[in-house]
Amino acid sequence: MREGKANDQLRLAVEGLDDVSFHQGDSPVQLIQTKHHIDRSASLTNTSGDLWRTLRVWADRARTGLVHPGPVVLVLMTTATAPDGSAAALLRPTEINKDRNEERAHQLLLEAISTSRNKALAEAFQAFRELAVDQRRTLLSAVRILDRAPDIVDVRKEIGKDLDLFVRPEQTGAFADRVEGWWLNRVVAALAGIEERTTSYMDLRTHVRQLRDRFNEEDLPADFPDAIELSVDELAADERVFVEQLRLVAASELRIRKAVGDYWRAYQQRSRWVEDGLLYDHDLERYENVLVDEWQRYFDGIEHRLREDASEDEVRRAGYDLFHRIDTDVDKPIRRNFREGYVQRGTYHGLANDLRVGWHRNFVSHLQHIVNEARQRAS
Repeated sequence: MREGKANDQLRLAVEGLDDVSFHQGDSPVQLIQTKHHIDRSASLTNTSGDLWRTLRVWADRARTGLVHPGPVVLVLMTTATAPDGSAAALLRPTEINKDRNEERAHQLLLEAISTSRNKALAEAFQAFRELAVDQRRTLLSAVRILDRAPDIVDVRKEIGKDLDLFVRPEQTGAFADRVEGWWLNRVVAALAGIEERTTSYMDLRTHVRQLRDRFNEEDLPADFPDAIELSVDELAADERVFVEQLRLVAASELRIRKAVGDYWRAYQQRSRWVEDGLLYDHDLERYENVLVDEWQRYFDGIEHRLREDASEDEVRRAGYDLFHRIDTDVDKPIRRNFREGYVQRGTYHGLANDLRVGWHRNFVSHLQHIVNEARQRAS
């Protein structure tokens, strides 16, 4: 994000020319090697494996012309610490180390090659040594060592700091979770070849702004927007009453699978909103009461039109019509600008599971025993 603010034309790639790289147009401008250590005492000495394996990669690419150090900045970002006076410490950016000294770093690296007996680094030593002197100097002039980088836990705090201006303080965690989730999905899709490997700062900024617009008093973030179909077998026994409600009015198996999917998505979404502090239990109770009131109006209309001696087929058809209208026509979003229908539909199925609403005229008498049995098993 910070690089993008400085140049919004940059595109970021993962596992392209390096672990992470920034590109402008078709040209790389910065390559980043990342090294993460659980042990915070890890040290980036002159004979550090992390340092030399990284130098080997860059030396090979410089020698073959794949990368041109100078125009391309070479960054090693690591949670390890470069000891004072080490080559890595001398190659920190000037913004961090005003005493940056590439020539002294060069000397220390050559001394490490001549004194080290580490056979595992022999090929890395050779790759660096085989470069001409001016090539090594050019390479080191492009190197930026960013040691003591935040670990996987602390980087989460850094993300929050970059995002805390977009939402209220109590919402920062929930907001950062969703931005981070979007980013991880983009990375996975790129690595799997589903999407292109680069993401621009503009992509990120657009997503952040769209997400910010949902963190307000009249909207909510939609975390489960994609429709899914689940089988009844994936529900617990005490969660299948709403399915029997649908079968009472002869709903198709396709409609039931969609209903199960909506029920699951609504449950997950409501739980996440509560967990993130975006909604509270009393908000959900009030919303459920609104839906029950709307259902009562429709249900009363069905009751009024059905004759006392209506056949079971007539009752089922009327019940299915009621369900279909509630499922497709009723528009009572949980927040005025939240237009994702799965929360309303799934909440209705939850109410149907508790027999607070129903589709068949005699749904209570038909299904109360199922509810009682489920409660007994649960207790």
